[in-house]
Order: sequence, then structure tokens, then C-alpha cells
Amino acid sequence: MRVRVRFEPGVSTATTDNGALIMLCEATGTMHQCNPTATVIWTELVKHDGDTDAAALAVAAYYDADIELVRTDLNLLVDRLDHASLVRVER
Repeated sequence: MRVRVRFEPGVSTATTDNGALIMLCEATGTMHQCNPTATVIWTELVKHDGDTDAAALAVAAYYDADIELVRTDLNLLVDRLDHASLVRVER
């Protein structure tokens, strides 16, 4: 099943000097700071139009990591962001 991740309306992003991604929902004030690895995951999600499978493959190649480990990390990140209402998941 193809899964896509989308920004919720009113969410903005910025990158800090150390490479961390900050996500902010302007309506609720909810903020989430991603560590550099989660930032790479998010960057690949954006590059692949929210396609979690394609993003996981790209991250696994980038880090030369096990694809199942990357999928687990990606899903954990997406779940956190979904729970914080910063993204929505389309199945």
C-alpha cells in the first residue's frame, strides 16, 4: 500500500545552523525539532512528494543502512509528526 505524507496547512519549516529541521504549526503553536537524521528523512520525503517507500530507499542508500531499520525510523518520525498535527498521512 502506497503511503504519502503531507504538511498540514499553516505548517512552516526552518533549518538551524547545526542542520536540524524545525517545524511549526502557526495555528496551534505546535513545534517539533528534528535531529539531523530525521531532517534527512524529512528532506527525502519532500523530494519524493511524501512517498514513504521512495524516501526510505533514498535514506537507506544515503546512510548505507538496512532498509527495514530506516522504514522503522521513518514511520516513528511520521507518527510523531502526525500526532502533533504537523502532517497528515494519506493511505
